Amino acid sequence: MNMANLRGSLIVKLFAPLSLAAILLVSITIYHSSQERSRARVRAQQQASVAVRLVADTQEDVLERGAQVLKVIAGLPSVAKRDAARCQEELAGMQPSLEAFTSILVVDPQGQAFCGSLPLTAPVNLADRSHFRQALEIRDVASSGPHAEAIAIAGAAAGSFGGVAAPAAAASKPDRPDVTDK
Repeated sequence: MNMANLRGSLIVKLFAPLSLAAILLVSITIYHSSQERSRARVRAQQQASVAVRLVADTQEDVLERGAQVLKVIAGLPSVAKRDAARCQEELAGMQPSLEAFTSILVVDPQGQAFCGSLPLTAPVNLADRSHFRQALEIRDVASSGPHAEAIAIAGAAAGSFGGVAAPAAAASKPDRPDVTDK
């Protein structure tokens, strides 16, 4: 055997295991990356699921608080008597303790606002709002949609009051909740 053949044979004998090791290392790296992506996908799905549950729970809390506030307001004598000046005074006094809401309107069954937690500078009518119409129809709490820009409630008796609360979390502090959902 001459030197050239020996050298070629030696190179092949050294190169083959090194090539095999390199291929094995690349395969392991690809497999590990694939597994890591799968674990990351599962973690992301779990985190998204937790976030969705948290948002749903928060939304439910906002709706419940809005319903409670509007039911308390429904019991005010000034609302029952449609005493706009007294109602305005009472709502303005309540507003600081209702930081979860940007504003509250009390409206008649035709949707015409007669008082609010903020001064009414122009006529406001909510008759065309879907949440208000739904509240009148079911005589209970209705929301303007999945983001609850407004929550409406209608009294149980025909001709009773309607109220709308605008949750602070859903609004960028508008003057009145009359700018939401049509």
